[in-house]
Parts: sequence; C-alpha cells; structure tokens
Amino acid sequence: MKKMFRLIALVLTTGFMIAYLIPLLSVSAEANQSHFYQQLSSKEKYLFVYLKNAFVHSASIPAELGIPLQEPLRSGEYDTLPNEQQGMQIVSAMMDTLLPSLQAALDALLADCPSVFFLDLTSDSPGDPSCGFTVSAESSRNEQGKYILAIDTVIMKVVIKEAYQNNRSAWVNKLSNHIKEFKPGGSNRYTRLISIHNYVCSLADYDRNFNDPMAYDALSVFEAGRKSVCEAYSKAIKLLCDEAGIPCLLVTGNSFSSPHASPERHMWNLVQMEDNQWYAVDATWNDQASGVQNDFFLVGSSSLPSASFSQMAFSASHVQDGDLSGTNSKIFNYPVMKATAYTLFNGMSLKKAPNKRTYTTEDKALHTKGLQLELTYDNNTTSVITSGFTVDFIDFSTVGKKVVTVRYGDFSTTFTITVTDPPPPVDPGQNENGDGNDPGNDPDDKDPTSVDSNPGKDNPSSPKPGQNSPNKTNDSEYKKNSSIRLLGMLETISSGIWWGLGTVILIGLVIFACGKKKT
Repeated sequence: MKKMFRLIALVLTTGFMIAYLIPLLSVSAEANQSHFYQQLSSKEKYLFVYLKNAFVHSASIPAELGIPLQEPLRSGEYDTLPNEQQGMQIVSAMMDTLLPSLQAALDALLADCPSVFFLDLTSDSPGDPSCGFTVSAESSRNEQGKYILAIDTVIMKVVIKEAYQNNRSAWVNKLSNHIKEFKPGGSNRYTRLISIHNYVCSLADYDRNFNDPMAYDALSVFEAGRKSVCEAYSKAIKLLCDEAGIPCLLVTGNSFSSPHASPERHMWNLVQMEDNQWYAVDATWNDQASGVQNDFFLVGSSSLPSASFSQMAFSASHVQDGDLSGTNSKIFNYPVMKATAYTLFNGMSLKKAPNKRTYTTEDKALHTKGLQLELTYDNNTTSVITSGFTVDFIDFSTVGKKVVTVRYGDFSTTFTITVTDPPPPVDPGQNENGDGNDPGNDPDDKDPTSVDSNPGKDNPSSPKPGQNSPNKTNDSEYKKNSSIRLLGMLETISSGIWWGLGTVILIGLVIFACGKKKT
C-alpha cells in the first residue's frame, strides 16, 4: 500500500464582504453512528453529517461545496481595518482552529463509508489540482466601532478522480449493485464472514506495481480486469459486512513481513463476533498465489500464523495507527482485540438436565451463534454425523467419565460427562425419559455436571463461497430412544426415532443417528 488519505491542500484567501455559496443539502440528524463517527466532537460530527449528505446522499456534487459553520469563527477586535497581509495572518490563525476538525470529519467519513471512493485526495502540495478548502473572511464593526473578521462558511473544492470523472454516479451505482448482489452463505456470523472473505479473495487480483488507478478503491475488486491493493480488499470486506449486518472496521497501520523488515503502510479489518470480541481479518495476506489461506482470518492479537509466514504475533506484524490520514489531525482509537483467535466452540460447556440423562449446552455465546448441543444417553453406543458437524463415537455401556468431541470443519472442542449408572435395558415399562428411573431417583441427577470445553484448532476451514459441507449418513447399529442433536441456525437438526412401524418426522432438516441393540 502506498498511501492512505493524503493531506488536503489548504488555500487561504482574504476578502471582505464576499458572497457565499448556498448549501445544496440540509443537514440531517446524526447519521451513520458508527465507530469513527462516535469519536468525533459535536462540531466534527456536524461536519461529518454535512459531508456525508453531500457525497453519499446527493445525486450530483458541485465543484465547490459551501459548508456553513455551526458557529462563525471570529477574530479579535481591531481599531483599524487590517490590511491584506495582516488579514491573511489573522485568517490563517483562525483556520488553524478549524482545519483539524474538517480533516477529522473527512477521515471518519472515509473510514466509516468506503462508498465515498471517488474524491481525489492525493495532493501533497497546495498547488496540486485536488480537493482542498478555501475560506474568506468578512469584516464588520461592532457597537464600539471595533473591526472584527468572521468566517461563517468554508468552501470545499471538490475534485473527482480522473478514473471516475466521466460518470461518477454510474460508478457509484455499480459498486452499490456489486455489494447488494452478493448473498453470503450460511445463517450465522462465522459462515457469512468466511463466505465474504473467500468471495473477495476469489475476485481480487493484487496490484504489485500499483499501476491501476482504481487499485485503492473497493470497486476494483468487483470490476473484471482491475487490480487491487490492501485498501481495496479491506474496503470491499467492510462494505459486504455492512450489507450483511456484521460489525466491521477498517484498520490502518504498518505491517512487518519479518521482525527486521521495514514497515509498510497497510490496511486490514477488525470484525466483531457473537461473543462481542473483536478479531482481525487480513484478506490481502490470506490471498496467496498458492490459494486462499486462513492464517489471518479471525485471529487474535497474540495469534501466530503457520510456518508459511514469519512467526510473529499478529500485533507485531500488524501495528495499528489511529492517524487515518497521516495528518495528525486526530488520533482515532480501535477496539481492543481478543488475544486468542476466534473458535466456533469457544468456552462450550454442558449441564445435565434434572431427572434426565440429557446434557445441553448452557453458554450464551454458543447459543447466539445459533448452535445448541443436546446429548441423551439411553443406549450403550451412539454416534452422529451431520452436515458439516461431527460428534465422535461414545460408549456409555460402562460407568465413568466419557469424552465427547464435536467438530465443525477444523474447529473442534471436547468436554467430559460422568456416567454414574449404565443405561438400563429398554422395556415397555420405561418412563417417558427412557431411563427406567422415577424422577429424582437417578444417581447422576444429584450432581449436575458442567464441564468447560477444550477448544481445538483455531484456524477455520475454508469452504468456497456458496459451497456447503457434503451431507453424510451413519450406517452404524441403532437402538430406540437414542439421539444426539445439533440444533441451530446453521442446520436445524431433530432426532428421528423409529417406534414400532410408525415414523415420526420432526419439522426441519432431519439427521438422525441411532445405535442397534447389542446381542
């Protein structure tokens, strides 16, 4: 990545009694209350909303945008009218108090709204033909006869990037359509996010020479024949996450390919998962010539990549920088990342239901992912293989501790339950729980079990967008009244129970696994 946002050129002009541009849009209520917007002062928020109205909600953009100030900037009092040189110095000092707010508002807008991609902000000097601000001061005399200079409007010179000058609105609509057309697979945040990540990596072609004029814009990811850099990858992921309702931020900073490497300006994403923790996603580094990797997908600050990369903690290879534009106008803050990588079964635990041989997950974090495990052990052996999920074979024929392992792709977790009495023979006299015991008489009911899990491999599997894990069936022996169920938004799974000659099918995707009575 070459540069992010460049310093906006400031052009000061003196003048007294000037005619101001009439704003084209009214300022709406506070909008887009997102991460960077929330860190602005009230004055900066006002400017943010005004710029957003002009650049996001307006069908046309003027070459000069008049921005009325909430409160006019006023100079001190002077006995005589300042001459041109004195006026320039006075106005310059007044603008020194306003320019950081303008820059902060623009920085926040570009970070929160990557759909504003068409502004030419590449100026490195005031003489360059790119966006900048012009102000003029109006002189007046107060009741005491003193002269006062005032600024109540700032004029922003709006310059569109050359690549989009012919038809800016058409390019804006193209990007909007690209974002809306993609429908991420899956019904929970993890599956939607990996679908978005892989989709962006499958489309983007990295621009190693920084030659494509659209390389820094999300649009380059979706347009055939275009090349992209890290900024485009990150902005495309944020726009798709915004559309999918997934909290996602752009992060700017320096990257280090090895402990002794020179820093390079870089951009990546932070994503908030259902556990309310923030994790990093660097699609640019994951998009390798050998294929899409997962070394930098939902990682924590202390996460280490595979041997294919330098063995550096993520916080060492990716150093955040809150100075979004490199102007030092405002230093923004990022959420604190979790130290460890995201795992689908983070902290899963089980609790035994009273008077039953049934264990269910009790952690809210797993439930918010749309997942719940329910285990009932009324037979000697039972196992299940569902679409995408597996539960290891378990033998309940003897008492003692039983280790259960649940897997989803490369995610896995194990937990232990204690069997204090082996399952009794099945006979017509069993109660509705299938355990042959009266409520309250089960020895195992006296001490409800809740055991924390042991999360397995942190790096998730990488199904291609729209591709689901193949359905598998289990042909093992079965016995009545046994079931393991994974219920959730990913797959709604209900146990199927053969009972006599009738078949009861519960509504939902039915995947059942039962064990046949041993002889």
